[in-house]
Amino acid sequence: MNYPRMAKIRQHFDAVTLEDIPRAIHRTINECGAKQKIKSGDRVCITAGSRGIANFALIIKETVSALQEWGARPFIIPAMGSHGNATPEGQTQLLNDYGVADEYCGAPVRSQMEVVRIGELDAQVPVIMDKYAAEDADHIVVLNRIKPHTNYAGRNESGLMKMMLIGLGKQKGAGLYHRAIIERGWESIVYPVVEVHMKNKPPLFGLAVVENQLDQTAHVEAIPAARLVEREAELLDQAKNWMMRLPFKQLDVLIVDRMGKNISGAGMDTNVIGRAKPGDVKIKRIFARDLTDETHGNASGLCYADVTTTKLINRIDWPTTNMNAITSGFTESAGVPLHTPTEREALSAALDTIGLTPPHAARVCWIRDTLHLSEVFISEPLEAELAGRNDLELAGPWQEFAFDSRGELLAMS
Repeated sequence: MNYPRMAKIRQHFDAVTLEDIPRAIHRTINECGAKQKIKSGDRVCITAGSRGIANFALIIKETVSALQEWGARPFIIPAMGSHGNATPEGQTQLLNDYGVADEYCGAPVRSQMEVVRIGELDAQVPVIMDKYAAEDADHIVVLNRIKPHTNYAGRNESGLMKMMLIGLGKQKGAGLYHRAIIERGWESIVYPVVEVHMKNKPPLFGLAVVENQLDQTAHVEAIPAARLVEREAELLDQAKNWMMRLPFKQLDVLIVDRMGKNISGAGMDTNVIGRAKPGDVKIKRIFARDLTDETHGNASGLCYADVTTTKLINRIDWPTTNMNAITSGFTESAGVPLHTPTEREALSAALDTIGLTPPHAARVCWIRDTLHLSEVFISEPLEAELAGRNDLELAGPWQEFAFDSRGELLAMS
């Protein structure tokens, strides 16, 4: 096949970066008005999710430190639905992989899967909460990154409110709420469930994290419970403005080196690749090359790829992937695309199914993953579109695709 030539480009952003994270966390927590609610010795539960968050362990460590300065006794719980194969050990291991461990954070990680009922929307939808958070904690701090959701669109998407449902609900709550969302819609479930939380055991505060285009911490903010819904919506707008994007909206083929739950809840961020949610990004074929090690074989979202390899398929942990698909209610997320023995065959299959455009003229982009887009490779037919783009810079020579003796793609420089 006559493949197009490729070259590296750089995207330039005016990226806001938070330089002193510990100081910012202590300041915002001390200014949020929650200190007066704390008595010496109060136990405070801090939620820790499974998504990749920049400086995650440091953010939790400093939250623990700020609460300890008030005389509280914090502890950390995994708040991640069915991830980690829905076992206490698996969820603890996920946090350890992120550096969230007792010794570093200065507070114990307490992991179990039991939940208790704290209210209900109706006879079909009880509102449930992690047993440790509900019964062993005097207060709860919900901590999460604010970002666009990979499936749901609304005023509030992925953030503190989602953490109250899917995180604090554990695997049982995640499954229950996702089934209810399929039936009634996202906003018909999320706001009423959060209202029950607010009436029964409102958060001490929510700690919101927003990241810039380079996957760096840009903003942290402790939000009082009374302002959580309103302020999260405002921060979601900011997160959308700072969101990393592909340099071009119309592509024939996108090559993705790696996907996984630490990259996005959907393995590849659907807001970037233009799948699952309506948007202006249109990509004819996506070729996913591999899973991250951190995803532990969870290949949820592989359905968004059109082509992959047998190598990736063989790395899938099916019990973990299936558990995630069943809990979320999106059984299609465990779907398997066309897969070939070699990467040469996979790339050829992608280029051979884009329509009438010959492969050498294809608009191709090659990325590491959907989090890291500051440097990407583009095909020569896209060169003309660099003109007049101050945000894009050609950063390397044009070069040919190359493969090793096993038919695996060789890295470009």
